[in-house]
Order: sequence, then structure tokens, then C-alpha cells
Amino acid sequence: ATLGRHYGRIRGVPVDEGVRVAVKATASKLTYQLVDGDGRDTTPVLNQAAMNALAFAMLFAQAEERAARGEPSWLVLDDPGQSLDHDGLRGLAEVVEDVATRVPVVLATFPGTLADTLIRAPSGAVLRHRLRRQADGAAKLEEVGS
Repeated sequence: ATLGRHYGRIRGVPVDEGVRVAVKATASKLTYQLVDGDGRDTTPVLNQAAMNALAFAMLFAQAEERAARGEPSWLVLDDPGQSLDHDGLRGLAEVVEDVATRVPVVLATFPGTLADTLIRAPSGAVLRHRLRRQADGAAKLEEVGS
């Protein structure tokens, strides 16, 4: 359920529209499929943005599960907005903000929609720091707004 909720938020698709993540467990592995309301696999027709959203949803759900069991858990995301459109970036930012209330998240991204949305996050769960290049070429980590 968490996996499907995260996927839906990143893609901007209501979970109750029938697209959900089905997890099949065997003795040797777990498989994940996006299925429609009739249970048909939609994975073969996913575009890159949808595949990325599914991968992020899996990472977020797994990190939250580990944290809920008291196991060490944190996420490092390097430019996660690749191939996501404007709405996908906003959805990703919402999920990162939500997950960051339970799991430490380190996220590196370029200025733009994702960074702007995270900087304006109302919950305070997202640490707001920026790495700035100084005139001498050195990098300095500073708080946003300072």
C-alpha cells in the first residue's frame, strides 16, 4: 500500500484510479508490477518517468519499513528529478518531504522545480542547505536564507 501511495503521488495519479503496485513474493525473490484495476500488468508500457517513479517508490517504502523495524535506514538521492515532468517533480518533492519525517534523506539536485519545492516545504522536515561555489573555487555549505 505504501509503495502504491508513493508511486501515485510522484506520478500525480490518484491511487484509487485503479493503478496499483502488486508485490509477488516467492521463496527466492520479490517482484513488483504496476497493475490496472483488472489486475493486468502495465509495466511493459511504462515510460522512463513511470519506471523512475516506481524505483523511487520502492526505495522510499523499503527505507520506511526498515526504520519502522528499528533498523538503520537513510536515503541518498543524486539528481532524482531526471525524466520527471514539472508535476512529477512536485510529487517527488512531496514524497521526499513526507518520508524525511521518518527517514533521514540526503538529496542532491540542481536549481529548479524540485529544489524550489523542497526549500518551500512547510513541515520543516527537510533540511535546507545549499552547496555554493565560492570565487576561489572552494565549496561552502550554507543554510538557505542565510
